[in-house]
Amino acid sequence: MCTETQKNVFVIHASTQSAATIQDMAAKLLGVPNSHVTVKNNLLGGGFGGKEPQSIPVAAVASFACAATGRPVRVMNDRQIDMKMIGKRHAMIGKYRVCIDKESGNDCSNGPCSRR
Repeated sequence: MCTETQKNVFVIHASTQSAATIQDMAAKLLGVPNSHVTVKNNLLGGGFGGKEPQSIPVAAVASFACAATGRPVRVMNDRQIDMKMIGKRHAMIGKYRVCIDKESGNDCSNGPCSRR
């Protein structure tokens, strides 16, 4: 979400691990100094930068639309659009074996079933 709080001064709420990256991108896109863009975000878990680049396209759209309209803009993609824009989910094939004890119905994949 992006809001213009004063003329050419913006506040962006972004789900990101790198507020500085979002700030720099938005400032360049909007043609304002970095000091005119504040990025707020909640603390995020995860590691290895997994949430760093994915939020840039969404923040760019919100900040550009906010500057163009002078109104707050929130971008919400449905899951299909989000996956096309953001990606990070590669096709995979998983193989596994399941073993169920006929009498008890318990999973015995990791060794013999125990009765309780």
